[in-house]
Amino acid sequence: MSKHKQKIKEGRKAGDVQKASGAAVVGDAGGGISRKKAALLLGVILVLAAITFSNSFQNGFVNWDDDRNVYENKYLPEISLQNLKVYFTKPLVAMYTPLVYLSYAVDYQITQLDPTGYHATNLLLHLINVSLVFFVILLLTERLGAAAIVALIFAIHPLNAAAVTPVSIRSSLLYTMFYLGAFIVYIKYVKKGLYEGKYLLGAGILFVLALLSKSAAVVFPLLMLLTDYYYGRRIDKRTIAEKVPFFALSLLFGILTFVFREDARHLGSSYSFDIVDRVFLTAYSVLFYAVKLVLPVNLSAYYPYPAKAGDWLPLEFYLALPALLVTIWALFKAKKYRKLIVFGSLFYLINIVLVLKIIPMGNEMVCDRYAYLPTVGLLMTLVCIFYEAKENGLQGKPNVVRAAGVLLVGSVILFSWMSYSRNPVWKNSISLHSDIIRKYHNVPTAHNGRGLAYWQQKFYKEALADFDQAISLEGLGSDYYSNRGNVKVSMGDYEGALRDFDKAIALNDRTAGGNDSRREKRDPDAALRLAAAYNNRGELKKTLQEYDAALLDYGKAIEADPEYSIAYNGRAAVHVIREDFDSALKDYDKAIELDPYRGGSVYYRRAYIHMIKEDFTAALKDYTKAIEFSPGNVDALNNRGYIRHLLNDNAGAIEDYTKVIQLAPAHHDAFHNRGLIKWLQNDKTGACSDWRKAAQLGRKDSREAIAGYCRD
Repeated sequence: MSKHKQKIKEGRKAGDVQKASGAAVVGDAGGGISRKKAALLLGVILVLAAITFSNSFQNGFVNWDDDRNVYENKYLPEISLQNLKVYFTKPLVAMYTPLVYLSYAVDYQITQLDPTGYHATNLLLHLINVSLVFFVILLLTERLGAAAIVALIFAIHPLNAAAVTPVSIRSSLLYTMFYLGAFIVYIKYVKKGLYEGKYLLGAGILFVLALLSKSAAVVFPLLMLLTDYYYGRRIDKRTIAEKVPFFALSLLFGILTFVFREDARHLGSSYSFDIVDRVFLTAYSVLFYAVKLVLPVNLSAYYPYPAKAGDWLPLEFYLALPALLVTIWALFKAKKYRKLIVFGSLFYLINIVLVLKIIPMGNEMVCDRYAYLPTVGLLMTLVCIFYEAKENGLQGKPNVVRAAGVLLVGSVILFSWMSYSRNPVWKNSISLHSDIIRKYHNVPTAHNGRGLAYWQQKFYKEALADFDQAISLEGLGSDYYSNRGNVKVSMGDYEGALRDFDKAIALNDRTAGGNDSRREKRDPDAALRLAAAYNNRGELKKTLQEYDAALLDYGKAIEADPEYSIAYNGRAAVHVIREDFDSALKDYDKAIELDPYRGGSVYYRRAYIHMIKEDFTAALKDYTKAIEFSPGNVDALNNRGYIRHLLNDNAGAIEDYTKVIQLAPAHHDAFHNRGLIKWLQNDKTGACSDWRKAAQLGRKDSREAIAGYCRD
């Protein structure tokens, strides 16, 4: 036998030994596993999961990242080479997640901006993840019952509502799918032996896809090492070398994440804690997710950092560290299940470590969605310890086993109901932010988000109260001032609005970047907020007919953020008022170049300028584009009918006028113009009928046409 073949044989034998050593802890006491039974159990679990989250289809979008991710994302409407380049080169909400971009774009092609389609995709991804969890536990434990229980609790747990129901949390679902897929393939690689390279390659490909979905996947090489420990693999040069490419990819994507986060100024927090505080905060966070796994009560979409009383944190944070140390000591003392406990606990810690806020990011201390994948390790440990105890120490205690079964059934029913009840929290922006405010009244972003929703629904007093509260909680929230200014404009308080816009501009000016070397490092979010503040003030100046000041503010908005298309629209409108149509056309051209999918209003306004300049072919194209965005735009249809008539497309003109009449039966212009075309086509009866209708609706020249041409 050749030396190479001998190594292969030894490698496969090693794999068999490793499998046996793992099975010694969690081996299958029931013999072979029935595929039909496994499929039936998994099917029941998936049906229950689908029912549990079915009411999420009734939810809309919310203004907590759904705006930037989806309904204001200008790169979704078309999957083009240009947009694909954006997906893979530009961060989405300060995160490098190109596959998330792509998944939203696919949803858009199917449902446009109908939120039902996006929620359906989230649920589909969750069901896939439930299936993958089932197979992971089945591979690790070779116990069908353990796999079914872990997958069942994972499928319906209330903590996971925060990962399944919100549209903008797609990254967690997507990366988990590829991450678990890579884990399954790596387990197969370990079980097959060192020389089944196709499995290692498959794990690598899935790992890359996970990284392209969310940077949290960078911990996968650590999971590979943990899997080696679980199966008793020897750590040598070969086992280390096979993981080098995985660690290199983790390092690369880790650097990308920090670069994007730093560029977006997402590193750091407005809260100030010293190193000692952070030790206790970290211990609390580690326990938080484990406790919520068992007692998922008082869940929230947002958990702020605790307020300090002088130099002191709340008492529960100081208790967290000794509680964690006692827990670790107790787990270490459980020698009988040590390998199982070590694996489950480290699976949890490996996948939770990046969100423990050891390095501060944002103002949320913990998030329910962070528990989505990590708690699988804890569930596996608890369930498998029960199975071991059942087979070794509880065989003569059927009442204990029955009680455990009743507890499981009760927990599943309760958890499923709790998840179903929690899903409507994300029904709309008001319900989401109100839920946060009920639990944590001192979260300014929640008041700001609800204020925006109230303003959009024209509940101005409620919006003003929320923005007042947001400003009182965080006086440096420049977007809060800008948003309050918009409410005051809507309420007719122009002086108050102007003061708020001035304040927003002053707060943002230092961090927005630009050519001034004295300014701090450029903050893209601040640049956007500064542009919005200038634009809002420009809109107010336009309303007050202070056109020079308005043009100046629009220019400042564009200087702050050259891609802020809204400011080009506003400036173009002022140019139109001043009959500077060439300048207006340039601004509308730029606005459409920057955001060709924002809506039909820009195309409609540009078409008007083309009409004035008698470029009827260009006007026709723009009116057609405006109608594509808004098929019910009767003014665009009526104007396109007029253009079509000028271009001798009378059939098309009649089609447009008829559509206008169907949508707006009192539109006398459409009746009159359609009558004119019918007269030119020698349809005297039809023409006179349309003119009579137009005359009844108040069109004077229709009466003249009747008098001149429709006398019997």
